[in-house]
Amino acid sequence: MEAVQEITRSVVIHAGRERVWKALTTPEQISIWFEKFTFTKLQAGEPMVMGDHTEIGAEIAIVEP
Repeated sequence: MEAVQEITRSVVIHAGRERVWKALTTPEQISIWFEKFTFTKLQAGEPMVMGDHTEIGAEIAIVEP
Protein backbone atom coordinates (compact mmCIF):
# COMPACT_ATOMS: atom_id res chain seq x y z
CA MET A 1 0.00 0.00 0.00
CA GLU A 2 1.31 3.43 -0.94
CA ALA A 3 1.54 6.10 1.74
CA VAL A 4 -0.42 9.25 0.97
CA GLN A 5 0.96 12.54 2.20
CA GLU A 6 -1.53 15.30 2.94
CA ILE A 7 -0.30 18.85 3.23
CA THR A 8 -2.57 21.48 4.76
CA ARG A 9 -1.63 25.14 5.03
CA SER A 10 -3.60 28.22 6.05
CA VAL A 11 -2.67 31.70 4.86
CA VAL A 12 -4.20 35.16 4.98
CA ILE A 13 -4.40 36.75 1.54
CA HIS A 14 -5.16 40.43 1.23
CA ALA A 15 -7.25 40.19 -1.94
CA GLY A 16 -10.88 39.64 -2.83
CA ARG A 17 -12.33 36.13 -3.03
CA GLU A 18 -12.92 36.35 -6.79
CA ARG A 19 -9.33 37.35 -7.47
CA VAL A 20 -7.95 34.55 -5.28
CA TRP A 21 -10.32 31.95 -6.81
CA LYS A 22 -9.26 32.99 -10.32
CA ALA A 23 -5.59 32.73 -9.33
CA LEU A 24 -6.09 29.17 -8.10
CA THR A 25 -8.48 27.88 -10.77
CA THR A 26 -7.14 29.08 -14.11
CA PRO A 27 -4.08 27.44 -15.68
CA GLU A 28 -2.60 30.81 -16.64
CA GLN A 29 -2.83 32.19 -13.10
CA ILE A 30 -1.85 29.11 -11.07
CA SER A 31 1.40 28.79 -13.00
CA ILE A 32 2.29 32.34 -11.89
CA TRP A 33 1.69 31.60 -8.20
CA PHE A 34 3.00 28.04 -8.11
CA GLU A 35 5.87 28.31 -10.55
CA LYS A 36 5.55 25.68 -13.26
CA PHE A 37 2.52 23.74 -11.99
CA THR A 38 -0.64 23.76 -14.10
CA PHE A 39 -3.66 21.64 -15.02
CA THR A 40 -5.90 21.14 -18.05
CA LYS A 41 -9.36 20.97 -16.44
CA LEU A 42 -10.50 22.15 -13.02
CA GLN A 43 -12.08 18.95 -11.73
CA ALA A 44 -11.37 16.31 -9.11
CA GLY A 45 -8.98 13.64 -10.35
CA GLU A 46 -7.33 15.91 -12.92
CA PRO A 47 -3.52 15.56 -12.83
CA MET A 48 -1.26 18.47 -11.99
CA VAL A 49 1.59 18.82 -14.49
CA MET A 50 4.82 20.74 -14.87
CA GLY A 51 5.21 23.42 -17.53
CA ASP A 52 6.85 20.89 -19.85
CA HIS A 53 3.73 18.67 -19.51
CA THR A 54 5.46 16.17 -17.20
CA GLU A 55 2.98 14.64 -14.74
CA ILE A 56 4.26 14.99 -11.18
CA GLY A 57 2.07 12.44 -9.39
CA ALA A 58 -0.25 15.06 -7.89
CA GLU A 59 -3.90 15.56 -8.73
CA ILE A 60 -6.77 17.86 -7.88
CA ALA A 61 -8.64 16.22 -4.99
CA ILE A 62 -11.66 18.48 -4.42
CA VAL A 63 -13.10 21.54 -6.15
CA GLU A 64 -15.24 23.68 -3.84
CA PRO A 65 -15.79 27.32 -4.83
